[in-house]
Amino acid sequence: MKFVVVSLYVDEKFAPNAEEIAERNAELELELAESVQQPAYVVLDPDSGRVALAWGYERKFVTNPTTFADRLEKALKFLKIKRGR
Repeated sequence: MKFVVVSLYVDEKFAPNAEEIAERNAELELELAESVQQPAYVVLDPDSGRVALAWGYERKFVTNPTTFADRLEKALKFLKIKRGR
């Protein structure tokens, strides 16, 4: 299993329909992360498309990047347990 990074911009300013894109992306962020905190991180279950784990920015991700990696590992373990592996 691997992670695929996807960026969702809610402050798009340069696209022809920037306001519409930003509004749609903000709604998606709220739906997936249940927050509008910037940045938000969401891990989706690849089988169901449902949220497996979501969290917002924490200062410790900058000061100690292993805490961010630990969060990703937690999501991976959750998905493996769910799949029975």
